[in-house]
Amino acid sequence: MVQPFDWDVTFMKLDHLLHFHNHPWVLLFPILQNNLVLRLIDQLYVVWFLMINFMAFWLAWSQQRKLRMQFFLCNILILFIIGNIMATMFSSAGPCYYAKVTEVTQNNPYEPLMDKLATIDKKDPLIALILQNRLWKNYTCKEGRSYEHISAMPSIHVALATLFALTVSSISLPIGLIFWGYWLVVQVGSIILGWHYAIDGYFATLLTLGLWKISGYLNKCFWDRLPEKIRTQILT
Repeated sequence: MVQPFDWDVTFMKLDHLLHFHNHPWVLLFPILQNNLVLRLIDQLYVVWFLMINFMAFWLAWSQQRKLRMQFFLCNILILFIIGNIMATMFSSAGPCYYAKVTEVTQNNPYEPLMDKLATIDKKDPLIALILQNRLWKNYTCKEGRSYEHISAMPSIHVALATLFALTVSSISLPIGLIFWGYWLVVQVGSIILGWHYAIDGYFATLLTLGLWKISGYLNKCFWDRLPEKIRTQILT
């Protein structure tokens, strides 16, 4: 039998408390009633994988050398601290697996959400449900893919979407606002598609803002310590 994850019930209760005794997905229920909007969010959510490559490729060749160093440093900190340390400390699976990891078969607060998504999926498959089924199969299979894991808190998706927005906003605020809009799509999508508890994204965003500040400070220290002649040659 699959062992329950440690934190799922706690995060469910915190979500309910922070949203004025409502489950966040209930507040976003109108999205489930709009097939076009839901499918757009479903597709934009997985665009995240392309965004990682785009941002890395762009900054690798960019003349914004200080920004490039801050971006990659912050990226490493996110993956190490949020994606490894914090994900291990707050081991959780997320709403889509809530019944499976907590063994709650009655009064599961996410059952109506997953039933609604399953109904929509029958008409036209949702990318989210395809991936969720694959991840669970991988988790329960001894010969599953070692690079695919379930980890809800904190949300790496939201953390990196925050990093993308912070990076682009450093160059152009108008374009940065578009990336903050994408951050909002990822945050909302993580809830309405059953991937995450809302606080997974809130916590990830706050952590990323802090790591961005820390990486900026370390980045400044590095450039300030370089001899002026070398710094001038690199930056010009």
